[in-house]
Amino acid sequence: MGKQLREQVQVLHRNPKTPRLTSTQRFVLLTLADEASDSFGGACHISINELTLRTSASRATVMRALSALAAHGLIVKDPIVGDVSIYWVKPFGGGA
Repeated sequence: MGKQLREQVQVLHRNPKTPRLTSTQRFVLLTLADEASDSFGGACHISINELTLRTSASRATVMRALSALAAHGLIVKDPIVGDVSIYWVKPFGGGA
């Protein structure tokens, strides 16, 4: 899966330009990085329900974390259908 992305996410705290993340935001980002494909530019196909199961956070908490990560430019959401989206993990910012 996203070994390179996970390593990048794990060192975010060392970059002084990185926005301050809550533990939940960081855990959601790590979960996305684990699921993401390094070979497809960080694309991650996952549902909100799967994120809630993996992080043990409520749906509302996961949604807030995703919104905050998108606002910081760390992910880009590409909605597909219903509850499933593709998230582009961009640990150092930038668009998809």
